Amino acid sequence: MQSFTIEQLGLFITLMGGTASAIIVACFKSRCSKIKTPCISCDRDTSPTGNKKTTTPLVETDDTQPPTVETNDLP
Repeated sequence: MQSFTIEQLGLFITLMGGTASAIIVACFKSRCSKIKTPCISCDRDTSPTGNKKTTTPLVETDDTQPPTVETNDLP
């Protein structure tokens, strides 16, 4: 077996942790109701009722008139 330095070990652990994190984020953001991997299988509810994000506008606007758009038409 080859010897390795502490920097190489740290890099390996960091890469494996980053890869695992990327896979977990992809699973959480997916809309699949059934997920099967060699190690884990999962049936989950993907209804959008719990995932809705509501945002409050930072500036109050009058929604009765549409916003005006200025264009620079070239001849």
